[in-house]
Amino acid sequence: MLTMTEIKEIIPTSRTQFVERMSSHSGVSTLLENTPLTVCSRANAEAKHNAALARCQAFDSGFSLQTWGEVIHGTSGSEVLLYQFRFSQPTEFERTLWHEWGHLLSNKYIEAINDERLEYFKRREASNDRLYHENLPDDEREYQERLAFGTQLWCEFIADTICNIVADDEPQDIAWDIQGQMKQILLAAVSNTPVQIALLGHYCSTVLTNPTVVAHSEVEERFSIGLEFLPEETAKLVDKLLCLLADQLNEDQICNISKDRILEMGTVINQIWETIEENKLQWIFENR
Repeated sequence: MLTMTEIKEIIPTSRTQFVERMSSHSGVSTLLENTPLTVCSRANAEAKHNAALARCQAFDSGFSLQTWGEVIHGTSGSEVLLYQFRFSQPTEFERTLWHEWGHLLSNKYIEAINDERLEYFKRREASNDRLYHENLPDDEREYQERLAFGTQLWCEFIADTICNIVADDEPQDIAWDIQGQMKQILLAAVSNTPVQIALLGHYCSTVLTNPTVVAHSEVEERFSIGLEFLPEETAKLVDKLLCLLADQLNEDQICNISKDRILEMGTVINQIWETIEENKLQWIFENR
């Protein structure tokens, strides 16, 4: 496990590299300076988590000792928490820090969406109705699902992507291992319902921004990103999602995403979900 002394030495250089690599976005240095960063020990982790929730007036999504890091975001601000006991190597800490700062930076550009989602959570909690979401009018329920799914995918995708950009790793000559990892992640994400949206975001970021995958995809026509292991319709939808995200990465400020694009991504995830269910029903029918 890294010591607190080692961690304190890593943070300043990590901050400098993050600010330099994300210089296309304004106010990055000020954002990091003004956002509290807390490194938690195993003994005080839950207490620190709960205290940050209270200070930020954030919705409690739950605490887990398996967490490496998180951004607590609420109506009174944001804080970054990292869990010391999870890290044994400096690169692990550094990449987790960049990932969480990626969340922090991207949140700046979707504040209105996050506020809207928080208001929805408050209404649901205040209703004391376990079926609050299911009892919404069809159009409102579909809208909330599209917004939730699209936002979750975007947040995980962009945090991973920013980490890849900041790390600026050299491509590896051999890509067999990462091809196997992509296949496993993709199958875990979209082989069953519920769709594992965070995993799907991680997969998409790997395909589009991992330097080894990008380099091999450009020179090897038959380089596999795993789509051939999916049913045809599911593969087409995942490819559509990749195209939407690739278009966003062509923007001057990649974090500056529109609500319409997030909703469009949410629509595709809904379609993936529906396609998986249809395939399951077809399999049951054919194997009766």
